[in-house]
Amino acid sequence: MSNLYWYVEYGKVAAAYAVLLYVWPSVMFRGFLRGKGLTFRFLFCATVPLVLYNGVVLGLGLLHILKPWLVRALFYGALLVSVGLPLLRRELEMSAQGKPRRRLPPWRQGWKMYLARLGDRARRRWDLFWRDYRGRRVEYGILTVLLFFGVLFFSWPALRNPAYGCYDAYTHTQWLFQMRWEGGIFYNGVYPYGLHCFIYGLNVLFGVKMYSCVLYLGGIHTVAFLLALYCLLKELFLCRYTPLFVLTLFLTFNGCIVGKAHEMALASMTRLAWTLPQEFGLHLAFLCPLVLIRFFREKRYDGDAKHWFRDENLLLLSMGVGGSLATHFYITVLAFLPCLLVSLLHFKKFVSARRFPSLFCSIWDGAVAGTLPMLTAYALGRRLEGSLGWGMRTYAGTGGGAAEIIAKQAAVASPGKTALPGGFYAMGYGAIFGGIGALVLALTLLIPVCLGIVWIYGNSARKGKRSFPELSWDQSAGYLLIAAASVLMVFLYASRFMGLPEFISVDRIFAILRAWVYAVPWVFVDIPLSLAASGRHERAVRRAAVLICAGIYCFSYLVDFHEYVFWMPKRHESVVRVTAEITRQFEPGSYAVISMGDEWPQVEDSGSCVQLLDFVDAVEGSRPYSISEEYLFLYVEKQPIMPGMAWYFTGPAWLGRKSTECRDVSKDRYYPDVIKGRISKNAAEQTVDFDELKRDYYGSYFQLPTREMLCSKAWYWYQEFMRVYPTDSNVYYEDEDFICYVIHQNPEAPLDLAIMRG
Repeated sequence: MSNLYWYVEYGKVAAAYAVLLYVWPSVMFRGFLRGKGLTFRFLFCATVPLVLYNGVVLGLGLLHILKPWLVRALFYGALLVSVGLPLLRRELEMSAQGKPRRRLPPWRQGWKMYLARLGDRARRRWDLFWRDYRGRRVEYGILTVLLFFGVLFFSWPALRNPAYGCYDAYTHTQWLFQMRWEGGIFYNGVYPYGLHCFIYGLNVLFGVKMYSCVLYLGGIHTVAFLLALYCLLKELFLCRYTPLFVLTLFLTFNGCIVGKAHEMALASMTRLAWTLPQEFGLHLAFLCPLVLIRFFREKRYDGDAKHWFRDENLLLLSMGVGGSLATHFYITVLAFLPCLLVSLLHFKKFVSARRFPSLFCSIWDGAVAGTLPMLTAYALGRRLEGSLGWGMRTYAGTGGGAAEIIAKQAAVASPGKTALPGGFYAMGYGAIFGGIGALVLALTLLIPVCLGIVWIYGNSARKGKRSFPELSWDQSAGYLLIAAASVLMVFLYASRFMGLPEFISVDRIFAILRAWVYAVPWVFVDIPLSLAASGRHERAVRRAAVLICAGIYCFSYLVDFHEYVFWMPKRHESVVRVTAEITRQFEPGSYAVISMGDEWPQVEDSGSCVQLLDFVDAVEGSRPYSISEEYLFLYVEKQPIMPGMAWYFTGPAWLGRKSTECRDVSKDRYYPDVIKGRISKNAAEQTVDFDELKRDYYGSYFQLPTREMLCSKAWYWYQEFMRVYPTDSNVYYEDEDFICYVIHQNPEAPLDLAIMRG
């Protein structure tokens, strides 16, 4: 199958994503958003819809009425009422006043006149937008290029290999199918379902395939992550071009991260390309402190706790808290810690009698909105999902995984170097950045020192009546937040290796850690740029911004360009493409796929999947065995891949750096290429206990010897079947790794497939 099919699927997901997250709330709440800036509109669309969709879908699920037609009626009905009701009210008012209609309704204008009016309206709005923002065309131009580069980089693996990149994707797809076809929620227990409710909306409202949503949404959604980081940095820096420099560095520079920290940093960046609950809500780790800063920077606050939602910043903070709890609890921790630092930096406002009650009520109500469906389900007797227990064990230090192994190794290798403060540097900055760790830490500590010098010199200059640019506390607090947050994120990484509780799994925080640490050196550049841009040198700064971003890219490319992320597929790329072709060419319900169970997300409701383990056991049994579908597709891997391998991608040199090794994640070993097995006669003749293997299908398929044995038995079975039924079978597809056989039978009289029984 050509790549055009996958590009079309990617376009469908991108279009549906844009409508569901940005267009629909912009239309529904256009009255509230009227007159607001672009930043506020983005903040609103990135927080409110998450809580809204989560509450509606899970609420319907708790009432056992989660039906696609009902969700469509609510979504499109609300949109129709929002758009049509004002038009109807205006027409009625004009009729009551006896005024003639200024123009015919759209359905009576004719399509040419209607399109002409829409074009005129769009042109007028574009002229207004260009008039207001044409002074920032360089800034927005650079930002657009960076967003395109970031989305392309994180979407590249899924576009190159349209297979799931991680094994958790199968679990989340299973939950999505249970929501779609059975109307049930919390399939394996109570769990944050924010991502699942959003993908459910993409599928039900726009008809996008579940498989395509899970495959592509992660890379597309990085635009929200990058925009949230940009908006936060705009609030912290004085010069509006400095956030673009940080964003460029984040997207291009590998960071000189060394050792085991490099593996975890790459894993954290790779997770941005996967569609996972935590990464779906990761942008909220930036948005929550952003809106809290905006709240504290209000010159005067006249609100009250009872009507806190009238304050726009508190409303966004409440929705940010609710959205973080609805998507993943780790996001709440990552958002809480910077918010705590913001509160400490604005402690006087934080504890004020007017602000604190309203702030507390907004956070409390947001937490209730995000967790109410989960709390209700738990109160009704639903158990907690297993990964929540794993998160608690991670905090206690018994969660397992690479972090715990490395922590034990570090404790054995250097038992006296894990105490503060030396242990913090050794296990933090030293372990992450190696030889330049001292420089990174020195730059971070230099920020408050420089600010202190500026304040002292500024006071003496004012007393001497000399001109000196003043730096307000709000502006200084932004710089201090960058320094404190970067230290805090490094501490979160080092805590596990120092014997302290691990609040967040260390391979999941590096994307946030890099963002904060990469912002540190630009603090020393921001003030001079701001002074130059505010004066007569603004045009020179604008032109220099383009050169600086290009220089950062060239510097990263020559020194330590970021490398392509990795994929952990369970099947060959050709298997994915063949399955997609089968689903397109054959009628739903007319075929069955016999494989090792990884094809069911693609098949969805159009066909059935038969486990290869069950099939081999049945055809070697003593009883007749048949499958009722007209077409049977038997998947045999001639070279079965070993699961657990991290496949590092390659691509254009300008997009990422090539990596030539593969890694066995379970054993932490590197290999020059992907490990593959091979079918053989000896493997086909093995005697195995199928009942034992069937107790854990996933675990059985995860073992390379078992995969070799099953594929060998299936291959030699087909050779015998082809001898018995030569006209009913054929080779559908074959390459050096994989072969697909097709069996055509009469569904009214299916063939007996157990041809090898005694």
